[in-house]
Amino acid sequence: MQDEDIGAWSAEYISRTIGAVTRLTGLSVCLYDLNRLRTLDGAKNIDWRHESAFCTAVRMLPEGRAACIQSDVIEGVAQAEREGRACLHTCHAGLCELVVPIMLDERMIGEAFVGQCRLRGGLGWPSVEKCLRPFGRGVETLKARYFELPEVALSDLWDAAALLDNSFRYLVSRLGEDALSSYCAACEPTHVERARKYIDDHFSLPIGAGDVARELHITAAHLTRLFRRAVGESVTDYITRRRIERACEYLRSSEIPIGSLAVNVGFPDQNYFSRRFRAMTGLSPSAYRKKYQQNDTTEGE
Repeated sequence: MQDEDIGAWSAEYISRTIGAVTRLTGLSVCLYDLNRLRTLDGAKNIDWRHESAFCTAVRMLPEGRAACIQSDVIEGVAQAEREGRACLHTCHAGLCELVVPIMLDERMIGEAFVGQCRLRGGLGWPSVEKCLRPFGRGVETLKARYFELPEVALSDLWDAAALLDNSFRYLVSRLGEDALSSYCAACEPTHVERARKYIDDHFSLPIGAGDVARELHITAAHLTRLFRRAVGESVTDYITRRRIERACEYLRSSEIPIGSLAVNVGFPDQNYFSRRFRAMTGLSPSAYRKKYQQNDTTEGE
């Protein structure tokens, strides 16, 4: 089999395996190639495929994104390396996820995360709320999003672990060190990396998917397909999320009027900004500012 054929076969094999796990559990699967993660500054730029409204909101809390990176990319990987077999990982927000190491002999070369979810018969919201308290006020707005998460039986997670473990053992036995490279490279192509960089540098301007595509000299439809596959959301949603994240920073640290702040982060008017902000955070911009600035004042006393 030619190298190109092997790469296409392995990528398709992994895609089908991940699809089977998603159908079994209702959960998304995030695959890390550790060589790629550790050589491309992945911990800083990681994208979570096991996306949810709850996790997005948690990452918008003060220090939320840093806590997610610490929990998944550092602690989750370390736990899988220590145990050398499928295990359950409780993230910093108190959610359960399945972690399956991908082994080459005695060395871990990759890892699959399945989650996050509500574990049937688990401790539930009170335990999650306790984990979130250090982030300050506003965590009560996450309760509704928590109950939107899939509820999964422990037996289904272990069935998913067996499926992933057996599938990746076979793949590694065929391809060795390169078992994950084709799939992971396809999921983070150069066009997507360039698109993200352009958006991160220009989201405060009135840009859309068409503007990004023109910058890359490709069609908007092609960029949309690549971007959604790699990042797990549309170009438009990514632009909106980056604008809301920057707005959160301004609201916590400044007294810029809401209308001016909306324009500064790229929204055409205050009303539209307020609707999008509430949809993503569960709070209006003014309520968000009040809660987090009050919290900072309380902590300083």
